[in-house]
Amino acid sequence: IPPQILMSIFGISLEKNLAQSVSIMRFGFTNDKSPFIIMKVSNEIVAKGGLLNSEAVMINDLGDILGIESNSLSVAKVVDTSISDTDVRVLKNESGVEQIIYGIKNNTVIITTNNSNFTELAELIK
Repeated sequence: IPPQILMSIFGISLEKNLAQSVSIMRFGFTNDKSPFIIMKVSNEIVAKGGLLNSEAVMINDLGDILGIESNSLSVAKVVDTSISDTDVRVLKNESGVEQIIYGIKNNTVIITTNNSNFTELAELIK
């Protein structure tokens, strides 16, 4: 199924240029059964800009897919950091709990729910 159709089915409203640059979209679970999304993109610069522009709706669009409890669906703080030599953005709720972590490695967007899951996925991407 083309990524744009998957986004439509799941109600994911990524920024238009980002959505158009996605060639492959996969949903899965890490070793500890935590959900993740990976997207292969044709242009990292477009993807970074699109992700930044999508942050306002990301938690609501991806909350169900990533198993985030509905009472936690808010972003109070965004932190820039690095995990596994990859620049990431961490969206945290009012309690400071990580809700979504995303970053791009080798033209692959990784979206998951915590630091250890991001590390696991980043190590798999060559």
